[in-house]
Formats: sequence, structure tokens, C-alpha cells
Amino acid sequence: MTKTVLILPGTALIYIPILIQRFSERWRFGVSVGTRLHCAVVAMLAVPALVLAANTMKLFAHDGHGTPAPWDPPQKFVVSGPYRFVRNPMLSSVILMILAEAVALNSPLLLSWALCFFLLNTVASYS
Repeated sequence: MTKTVLILPGTALIYIPILIQRFSERWRFGVSVGTRLHCAVVAMLAVPALVLAANTMKLFAHDGHGTPAPWDPPQKFVVSGPYRFVRNPMLSSVILMILAEAVALNSPLLLSWALCFFLLNTVASYS
């Protein structure tokens, strides 16, 4: 399970945002970091995203007898929990986490990355 977290969502949530921030440190929104409203918005995005991610991974392991990784897919089709309402709740949680990162770091480029990530996954799901 650790490999799955480090490779799949890790690329979208850690490695690419680090590269974006590393090469674009001068790009920032004008909002001051650390205000109560700012922290509340970050929490409103991050907490549900983390709960959703943990819940969906648990469902894959418990109900599906597998992981989100392509090399160890679920053996059973999971239709419980958030999968009753959303086709890919794991993807929704990753997008919410990227949005939380963008707000936390005041980064319009991370916001752009969230949009690109959403569009890439939307197009890929229809092909």
C-alpha cells in the first residue's frame, strides 16, 4: 500500500507541486498566509479530501480485496460508500488536495495544475 501512495497520488500531490513551486517562487496570490480565513479554507478542502482518500483506500482493501495500484487491483467491484455516488472518489480527493495545496501556498500555478489534472483525467476517462 505504501508504494501506491508514494507513486500514484504522490506524483500528483508531492512531486509535481514541488517542481512547480521550485521553479515559480515569485508567483503568488496577494492573500496573506496564516489568516484565520485562509487556514479555514485550507482545512475545508484538505480534511474532507483526506477522509475521502482514507475511506476509499479502506474500501478497496476491505470490500475489493486489493489496492488502487494497477499491479494489485481490487478482485471485486466496489460499489459501497462514496462509490455509490461518484465514479472515482479517489480522483476527487486528489483534486481537492491539490486545491488545498494551491490555497495553502497561495499558488496560482498549483491552481492551474489542479485544473490540468482534472482535465487530463476527465479526457482519459472518456477515451
